[in-house]
Amino acid sequence: MSDDDFDEPTAPDTSRLHLPYVRAVADAVDDTTDPWTWVTTRLIQPTEPRSAALQVGTAQDGAPRDWLCWSERFGWWLGTDPDGQSPLTLIRWACMGPVPAPARVAAWLVDVMATPREAGTVHGPDYRLWRDHDETNALLVDPAGWD
Repeated sequence: MSDDDFDEPTAPDTSRLHLPYVRAVADAVDDTTDPWTWVTTRLIQPTEPRSAALQVGTAQDGAPRDWLCWSERFGWWLGTDPDGQSPLTLIRWACMGPVPAPARVAAWLVDVMATPREAGTVHGPDYRLWRDHDETNALLVDPAGWD
């Protein structure tokens, strides 16, 4: 993973405004649990929610892979790709709001990874409307807002 994957956003483009926050969570996860091995952020249209995913730990081809996922609409959740190419299962929702403190996310991940996982609910929290970027933008640019 290189720093190029976390380039700072420039105005007026807000589609990458979440990258410093995701980077802070990735660093917190790296300090407290298995290192993450891959991160992806989806470039979006201005009216779509931003999102990101970190593969936690390592996995061989065809083996289950754990993904710590974030979107400004749903906050953080953990899911397992059972064979490296399928939709996520065993989803657990963090339910900590859209932009919780990186250390809180990492602590939650440690707790979830330490307990046997069962099938969770498909539907998670819903923190924002599709076109409600201004409030989330304000949270993302100010680390003090990462409760």
